Amino acid sequence: MKTSYHLIAMLTIMLLFTGCEKNYLDINENPNSPLTATPESILPGALNTAAVIYSRDYNAFGGWTGGYFAKTGSVNGFDSERTYSYTSNSYQGLWNDTYRNLEDFHYIEKKGTEKGLVYHAAIAKIMKVFWFQQLVDQYGNLPYSKALLGSENLKPEYDKAEAIYTDLNVQLIAAIAIIDAGTANTPPVRSNDDIVFKGVMSKWKQLANTLRLRVLLRQSQVPGLQGALATEFAKLPTTASAYISEDVLSNPGYLKSSGKMNPFWESYYLSATDVATNNSKYVRGTSYIISQYVNAVKDNRLPRLYTKVGGAYVGAVLGETAPLAHTKLSAFAGGLFKTFDMSAVLMLAAESSFLQAEAKARNLISGGNGQAEYIDGIQKSYQYLYKGSTTLTAAQAITDANTYLASNIGNPLIDFAASLNKQETIIYQKYLALNAVTNIEGWNEYRRTGFPKNLPASLESNSTRPDKLPVRLLYPTSELSSNPDNIRAQGIIDQFTSRIFWDIN
Repeated sequence: MKTSYHLIAMLTIMLLFTGCEKNYLDINENPNSPLTATPESILPGALNTAAVIYSRDYNAFGGWTGGYFAKTGSVNGFDSERTYSYTSNSYQGLWNDTYRNLEDFHYIEKKGTEKGLVYHAAIAKIMKVFWFQQLVDQYGNLPYSKALLGSENLKPEYDKAEAIYTDLNVQLIAAIAIIDAGTANTPPVRSNDDIVFKGVMSKWKQLANTLRLRVLLRQSQVPGLQGALATEFAKLPTTASAYISEDVLSNPGYLKSSGKMNPFWESYYLSATDVATNNSKYVRGTSYIISQYVNAVKDNRLPRLYTKVGGAYVGAVLGETAPLAHTKLSAFAGGLFKTFDMSAVLMLAAESSFLQAEAKARNLISGGNGQAEYIDGIQKSYQYLYKGSTTLTAAQAITDANTYLASNIGNPLIDFAASLNKQETIIYQKYLALNAVTNIEGWNEYRRTGFPKNLPASLESNSTRPDKLPVRLLYPTSELSSNPDNIRAQGIIDQFTSRIFWDIN
């Protein structure tokens, strides 16, 4: 694990955006002396980096494993994505870059607490939970309680994944308490420093509650945990206003310049000079995911997600020996690529609604049977994809979402009333809503629930599982070289059999 603070890199990122927000450099500290940097100066860069890693890198990994992405015939390669034969060199950035970003948030929390900048500390605490959950979800046991200590502990011991999850809930409750304890005299977070919620702490509290719900639901079907989790579910608020109701977006003020545009746009669509990127030619939606929209009646999200080729929507098949060239496959459309300066997504409002829907449908929290939240999740999916259109309004998104529901009466994967398994219906619609935006959560939820039931694996899969899919990533080479004894203590890890503790399917 990386053990030196990544503050210099964060300050470098802030320098990239001097033309957008002068306050990003409105600091008195020497930027070459990171240990004197303030929580205020580090926060925007840390949040920006988090959005880059999540919306680009985690999104990519979840896209390939979760049935969303496949390769075109315009490129060779993507061997590990086609076979799932991951090595310790596969997706190392998810571990390394996440821990580096965690070091920044840890510094913000520590120094913020020392300086009385408690709101900054609360934001950092929430973002640390955001990241540690993702790390556990991909790797299982990992450095947690002894991590982020720099030179004080160069080879941190590993904590059990279950114990980390338990503490994530504790940390979120603590962050909410910090926000609730704020007074008129509490130093505010400047809007320029908070590129997510502009210093509105009530929204950070909503995000904390939503993450609590995600953390608790993820482990809610693990045998032996139901009793303790029931107590924690009972502590959750039951009103919708306590949770995120708008997309959680990050935007430092993107510029049409290399390295300064929206990270998903710049990776999967166009360069700063409007040249198609490699990924725009190499990666396409799968025939499976496209068929889910095609087979439904009046799902108007489809043209916002993909373009037509020869009058039809054509997807790729992962693992195909002779896939079509990118020019013969449907490209990603304007609902995903709105503008070069579109905000990066940290969480969709649709996900929040579906989390609430599941918790209520399964009687884990009170306040209805989850149908209202389920419908709201579908409506919010439409609203996100319609954003950026010059002709489609938010009101039209609601209308079209309601038409989609009304046109599919009797289909148990769409019609909540007709569903015999509410969790399956909710997770299926969540899977569709997350497509190409936060793919990683679709992948996480598949492993947790087994839905969608017919999720296809690559035709070249080397998996030994019945569904022919992997279950996790392997610890990276960087950790093997820097912390070998603690990795060996985890035993033999296999990407096809070493399931994360909440993966009971």
